[in-house]
Amino acid sequence: MATSDQLLTALTDIKDEIENLKDAVINSNTHLENITKMFTVLNMAQARNARANDLNWKLSATTDQMNTLKNNQNTLQEEEANIQPIS
Repeated sequence: MATSDQLLTALTDIKDEIENLKDAVINSNTHLENITKMFTVLNMAQARNARANDLNWKLSATTDQMNTLKNNQNTLQEEEANIQPIS
């Protein structure tokens, strides 16, 4: 049969191991929280990149439209300059 000192030592060892497990769980939760924050930042960056790509596409389309309008204006000006009055 174990003596009271042996039981006390065993209980102290168990308490220490429980504290170690508690610390490990806290550390694990901290790592998971940090990973979650990293994913959040990556998702935000991905969303910003998608918005930037969308704006870039719209700007490109607008530039193409402006170029088409400018070409049409030049064509109309050329045609207007070539109009001969009817005599």
